[in-house]
Amino acid sequence: MRGIQLLPSQSNKSSLAAHLSLSNGTTSVAGLQSLRQPYVADAFVPTPPWRSLNNEEKELLIGDRPVEGEWIRIVRVPEKLLRLFVGLKAAIASYDPSGSVRAWMHSRDYHNALQVVIHDLESSGATPIKEGAGINTNQPGLVTSTVNGKTGQFVGLHVDSFFHRDIENRPCSPGRICINLGLEDRFLLFINLPLLAIADIFARSGILDSRVQDSGRALSNLFLERFPDYPVVRVRVAPGEAYIAHTENMVHDGSTEEQKTIDVILTVLGNMPADLYDS
Repeated sequence: MRGIQLLPSQSNKSSLAAHLSLSNGTTSVAGLQSLRQPYVADAFVPTPPWRSLNNEEKELLIGDRPVEGEWIRIVRVPEKLLRLFVGLKAAIASYDPSGSVRAWMHSRDYHNALQVVIHDLESSGATPIKEGAGINTNQPGLVTSTVNGKTGQFVGLHVDSFFHRDIENRPCSPGRICINLGLEDRFLLFINLPLLAIADIFARSGILDSRVQDSGRALSNLFLERFPDYPVVRVRVAPGEAYIAHTENMVHDGSTEEQKTIDVILTVLGNMPADLYDS
């Protein structure tokens, strides 16, 4: 079903499709023995194997115009910004990457770099939210990367709810830019249906379930539970690239499954123009 689409940028017009793959649906973590990390009981993760897209799927997932709250773009971050993180790169490549990265994040270099990035976003037409902006790290080899900060458990595929909007207003919620500052490719995982489309599926099918009225995790989990064969899209994001997405309006997560080194990302919430860094 057509829904959330990836918009090509100048840096990946000819290669975007090659950076996409589809899962064999999703699986509840209940009963899964292969996951080494602790998950919340109601979590869902993509089902392997991953495969390339056929031509019809490429047409469905790759678009040419942004629809509010229903687009994703992979962009190359300007070199002038990436040069601010040379010290971070050295920390990641050190003998103690976790400790070295934590030390760098307490340095003046980090705080100066973050301020420059936020100012550059503002100068480029974005309205970044300074509160909460910053670097996060993840271990390599994770099927999904988001952790519940209170319990330490992985949450699996989910919908962000920082702004607590009802489902009709989810498309106009602030989005995010997430920059890969690590040494290896990482992935964005997502279901290509915005939340209103998911709710509409249940409305038209006559399924009676109180979770249909929800605008967050309950609705997304209902969809994953009822449609386990629906594929997850996996988007490769290279070092120095960023994804721009509306994670308040889509089922998603990050993944470090193919990485061998620590994953480092810089995330800023806010309204990001569709042509940000597209030059």
